[in-house]
Formats: sequence, C-alpha cells, structure tokens
Amino acid sequence: MKKIIFTSLAFIAGIFFGFAQIEDCSELLISEYVEGTGKNQVIELYNPSDITADLSQYSIKCFASGPNNPNVVQLSGTLPTKGRTSCGNSQADPNVLVLCDMVSSELKFDGDDAVGLYKNDVLIDMIGEIGVNPGNTGWQVGTGFTKNNTLRRGYDVRGPTAYWTISVLQWDVLPDR
Repeated sequence: MKKIIFTSLAFIAGIFFGFAQIEDCSELLISEYVEGTGKNQVIELYNPSDITADLSQYSIKCFASGPNNPNVVQLSGTLPTKGRTSCGNSQADPNVLVLCDMVSSELKFDGDDAVGLYKNDVLIDMIGEIGVNPGNTGWQVGTGFTKNNTLRRGYDVRGPTAYWTISVLQWDVLPDR
C-alpha cells in the first residue's frame, strides 16, 4: 500500500514539477505559416513574453529553393504581450491582405523555401532548412508537407527554435487557405 501511495505521489509531483518548469518564453516565434495558392503567403508571429516586443529588431528571411541569399522583410512597430501580428505577400488576394497587419513584396515562399525569423540578424526560429531544396512537395511535417498547406504551431510550444529537426515536430498541418 505504501508503495502505491508513494508511486502515485511521485507521479503527481512529476506532473506538477513538469508543468512548473514550462515557462513562457521571452522571445517571438512563428505561430502560423500559410502557403496558399498564388501569392497567398502569410507568416504570423506570436509574442509569448510579458513585455512588448520592438519589431524593428526582427526580420523574416525567405530562402528561395535552397540558395543562401534571402529576400528580407524588415519588421517595424511593436507587438504587445501575448499579441499576434501577421505579414503577407503584397500581391496576395484582397481577402488575404485584409487579415494582414503588414505586407511586403519580399515575403515570397512556395513550400520548398526555408523561412527564418531573425532578431538582430541572428536566426531564432525556422521553417525548413537553409541551403536545402526539398523538392516539389516541400518538407514533410506531420501528416502533410509545407507545400500548399497551413502550419499552425502546437499549443504547447513555448518558444522558437532555430533547428528544423526540432521545429518539424511542433506543427499541426491544415489545408491551405
């Protein structure tokens, strides 16, 4: 009986301390990636921290089909605590553009292009692999691919990761919008 009680208490303590160790991150992360038809491309960012983020410190870089010379989208403004902002391709459909907080002609990716979030020119979050062309379907993610799909970050992800081998496990795949 003592063994059962001890095991149960240890299990409950493990759950409690496991959750207690998960802290909100102090860094922005890519929360959604939309690779739709035509130019309907959108990146959504989330601020999980308890402070307002200065977006002028951040940029999104899109690496077309593997090369290391990206298109750069310099962000501006601020993002409040627990807030979200989205950046879309300026040539997207009007029904997509109305959902975007900012637009740029430099936000170009089509499923086989790596997309990175940078802070002060240091990579902090990643979709895909820079310098790699994964082929026509893009990178495999869960039950789908980065091509012609929407990726939404899992609810339990607390911060960014600069490593696709880790990030690839953090996404839910939805049909494109």
